[in-house]
Amino acid sequence: MLIIFIKEPGQDCEAAQTLLKSFPESSVFAYKQHSDQELLEAIQEPALIILNHKMAIPHARLLRLGAGERLLRIMVLLEEGFGRHAVNARVAGADLCMVLPLQQSLFLRAIEDEGSTLRRMQDGLNLVKDQACINRRYSFRRLLGAGRHSVIILAEDLQANLSVTIKLLRKSLAGSAEYMQEFKTLAERYKTLNLPSMIAINDYGEWNGYAYLALNVGKAENLYEVMGKRKLELQEISKIGLAVTRALIGIKKQAVIHFDIKPENILLYKDQYYLSEFGSMLPFNKPDFAGYYYWPDSAYTSPESFVEDADFTVRSDVYSLGLVLYTLACRQNPFAGYPCSRELNSRVSENKINFRDENPLQACPPLAITIEAMCLARHDARPRLRDLEIIFYQLYIILSEGKGLAELSGTSALQTSRASTISSAASDGEKDGETQPIEQRLRGQRRIVAQKDPRGKPSYLFWRSLSKKQRVFLPALLALFCVALFVGGYALARKALVRRHFEQGPLRLFTCYRGHTEALRTLDLRNARCPVCNLETTPSYTCDKCGAVFGLTPWPRRDMSEEECREFDDKLMLCPYCQSKQIRPTPIIRRKQGD
Repeated sequence: MLIIFIKEPGQDCEAAQTLLKSFPESSVFAYKQHSDQELLEAIQEPALIILNHKMAIPHARLLRLGAGERLLRIMVLLEEGFGRHAVNARVAGADLCMVLPLQQSLFLRAIEDEGSTLRRMQDGLNLVKDQACINRRYSFRRLLGAGRHSVIILAEDLQANLSVTIKLLRKSLAGSAEYMQEFKTLAERYKTLNLPSMIAINDYGEWNGYAYLALNVGKAENLYEVMGKRKLELQEISKIGLAVTRALIGIKKQAVIHFDIKPENILLYKDQYYLSEFGSMLPFNKPDFAGYYYWPDSAYTSPESFVEDADFTVRSDVYSLGLVLYTLACRQNPFAGYPCSRELNSRVSENKINFRDENPLQACPPLAITIEAMCLARHDARPRLRDLEIIFYQLYIILSEGKGLAELSGTSALQTSRASTISSAASDGEKDGETQPIEQRLRGQRRIVAQKDPRGKPSYLFWRSLSKKQRVFLPALLALFCVALFVGGYALARKALVRRHFEQGPLRLFTCYRGHTEALRTLDLRNARCPVCNLETTPSYTCDKCGAVFGLTPWPRRDMSEEECREFDDKLMLCPYCQSKQIRPTPIIRRKQGD
């Protein structure tokens, strides 16, 4: 990988010195020391260009436009105090933006990650050049991009004669039996979804050591690319909110949290917006000592993701969507460009999003207040998906017809009560199927229309229409129903098992390095911890030859070559005591009998 660092002329750069110490083969130039054409013509291999000068953002745009089909990744380093421009750097075409000062370990680790991404892009480009074809059906046509775990390729479905997008997961993931089991389960769930605002999965499977997904979408643009072409109007922001909200409602029916909502995963295809990607299904670990986990994706991560033993619900996705809409409206994100360890305590306890000081949505108060409510720190105070669907739908209809916002029911209430008005609907116990007027749903109040009779005393229409027997019978029936509901709920609650999202999965035995064998219920096999000693633990296996009970060696947390992956897989298939291949998962029944 070729690394080029472009710095401010005539100034020393600490980041450039750090780069040269760890990567001495790198090249450091001053801005305008060489023209962009000279730089691009000199790049004959995958390259990472790091920009650290005053014109870094427009320079990133020019480099991206001139790169063509070259394998080029762009990293922008913004000076301290310019973090609000991190989103503009991504819009300009930068693949990564970091705000100075930053830790050397973060900077070097980001460079290593970019190198891994470039290697995956090179592998994908080679497949395109070789005109690879998956199962004689998906013929590769063009490399679209790559991420930390996958490469994206535009392909043609030869059977249906349609353009599709193929996502190839890196081989180290596809080589894990546990990961592939979870991957296939989740893919099968998503395959059953048929939502107009969700990218559908046509096919999935394994091919040449890769795990792949075939998505029913051709060449699309993500929100960063859309923002780079034009300013998004209020109508379009409402349309995006409505599309993603409806996709999340469909995902919720499959009991899955997307957990990866960000501008890159919201696509514009044929004038319609779609939610893409799986998401993580499970939360990541907490940030490590370097504050690297979740970064740089932490800009759109909900606060509860950074709290130990937090509960994750669909409102975690609501928070991420609120930050995306805030980014579209303001072209900035308070968390973009910074590691997740920065101001972490205030992030999980304070409401960071508000439009009081600088409000680009002044022409549409309901949309501004809705975004504020979606980004509340307390997850249980955020709006429900059904409430958001109604709000975004009415806003989109009214803005599309060019009517005034005064015609929107409940606008005056929203202007006076701000985020607390809409967030109150989150805990009012409403059912998904209710269709009451929007002003009542937002304010969470159920009112009975009252009138005054000719004598001036208030009377309620419904109550006055009842006979004397009905007035006695209804309260008694209501009391009896409440007692039955309480007794029945208490009986059912004693038998119910409430699972938190990250504790789902089959019950299996795990063995740590100290020999503790415990039964755990988790899907996060790579980050399981022994409940006795808190060390990393792995699924337990028993050797049929020597009778030993042992745990597997954890996968190294680094990129591995294909040869290393094969050797590691072969090692996991042998008993560490007698080198026998006659090993199998330790059965729970047998374990209980031994106890």
